[in-house]
Amino acid sequence: MFRRLLSSSAIALVLLTLVAATAAPTLAQTGDPAIAISDASVTVIEGSIAAEILVALATQPEADVALSFSFANGEANVTMVSPSLPFTPANWTEERTLTISATVDGTDEGVHTDTLTISATSDDPAYNGTAAVFTGGAGSSNNEVTIQIRDAANLLDDPSFELPVSQSEWRLVAQAGLGGSFSHPAALDGSSVLLRTTSSIETLKYAAQRIGNLNGLAGDEFTFSYSIAGLGVGEDGVIATRILLTRPGIDEPEEVTVSTCGYVGPRGDINWQTLTCSVTATDDYTAVEVFFGWQGLTSGLVGYDVAQLDLVRP
Repeated sequence: MFRRLLSSSAIALVLLTLVAATAAPTLAQTGDPAIAISDASVTVIEGSIAAEILVALATQPEADVALSFSFANGEANVTMVSPSLPFTPANWTEERTLTISATVDGTDEGVHTDTLTISATSDDPAYNGTAAVFTGGAGSSNNEVTIQIRDAANLLDDPSFELPVSQSEWRLVAQAGLGGSFSHPAALDGSSVLLRTTSSIETLKYAAQRIGNLNGLAGDEFTFSYSIAGLGVGEDGVIATRILLTRPGIDEPEEVTVSTCGYVGPRGDINWQTLTCSVTATDDYTAVEVFFGWQGLTSGLVGYDVAQLDLVRP
């Protein structure tokens, strides 16, 4: 079982420097005719967290400019927040906000992607069809937005550790010892588990996965759970997990909310058991990161399987 720790300083699961998503800037409206897009990639979560991008014209058009949107895979959709299209010679200075979202499709797809392509039509030749110049987006014409979509059923990539760590979004941190995804007959889901060895020296060791580019709101509640088992796990050291919500700061990411939960179950030989920790956002945030591991554990072998990260938006 887990016990919520009163202070994050009660455990030395030291966090490495995090790279957080930056907010979309106000788009410049000077220079040659062009259509500016604020983001080349965004992240959405089925049925809950959507993403917003800005679209603006760099110069006053000679005629109305209409935008059209298409998706490569039909996984996502886009809506106009404010103001409405088209751009006109009178309102061209007003940036348009697009909301990109994905509905819950009930299919277990893991982390998957779609691509939004933006096209323009106008009686102004500079903003019509293939003559229109785009900036800020992805693709060869800079008019695409790559959309990373997270399943509503589980936000994590490779939650059962079936892939080599180098091919997944998991990050392993260790001061000593070994660890990785290994085929194991005791796996709860699939055929592999994450195994981590201890060391005879004082060690810090954890696994982490970060989801960035989020349009997170105060009140969002995350619940992180996983299964843990062990052989000969020593009585020393601290075993714990952490959920961290951040947003961009001046020099480094700013902590919004953090929850640290310590394991207080049996040591020695540990049969599979599910551990759970949760956090509620106290303010808006742009990234969530989960950690699980230990500090100062000097003997034993620990296995992990079936990680789960859920989001409830009120």
